[in-house]
Amino acid sequence: MFSPPERNRTDADTRLICFHDTGQGPKSPPQKTDLLPVRTRTFATPFSNIVMSQAEVGYEEIDAVPAIALGLKSEFGAGQWHVVHPITYWQVRDMSNNVLLDIKEWIEETCPNELFTRDARHVLHFKAARDESVDEIRKELERRKIVGDVGREPGYTGDWKVVDDDVSKNEHSDGSEDEETSMNKPTHIPRHSEAGLEAAREAGRKAAEDVEDQQEWDFMD
Repeated sequence: MFSPPERNRTDADTRLICFHDTGQGPKSPPQKTDLLPVRTRTFATPFSNIVMSQAEVGYEEIDAVPAIALGLKSEFGAGQWHVVHPITYWQVRDMSNNVLLDIKEWIEETCPNELFTRDARHVLHFKAARDESVDEIRKELERRKIVGDVGREPGYTGDWKVVDDDVSKNEHSDGSEDEETSMNKPTHIPRHSEAGLEAAREAGRKAAEDVEDQQEWDFMD
């Protein structure tokens, strides 16, 4: 049994952080900036998980991905998901194909690294961590392709009006879930199958790589 190593925290230079106030209307679309990605201001306590996450270099709100698509409750009124890069092997294993593809599209096309123009160390650090996230997503999608689990699942459009804020509304009185809710859940590979055994072996290899990566980030900081 392997467990992922703890994330190596790196706090961002506060001069590179800009907040969006929810009372000022919707956030602007991605655009060129010499700062880190805009964070949405919350009313959480100073040491809450979201406030601590927003202080980190790798923090980003993926506006194109609703938190409910990952089975999570959003910290924001708009319902978007937030992440701290790099996204790890352990995280991508629990994400659906749709979420992985949407994150990849967000980072590569909708809000690419080229939009972050400053050469400040933490901006470069952020872009490097994003590249690691995309690389991990690519490897996971390739792994799923090998075992025949590819493409987008039906019942998911990325439309905020289609994905309900309250998952409980999609549950039937007998405790079963409707098709849309079921389709939005992450796809898992049975661990007793050959693919599952290979995934377990990969987990062992990945645990060792994560320790090496952690040491590398320590050196960079």
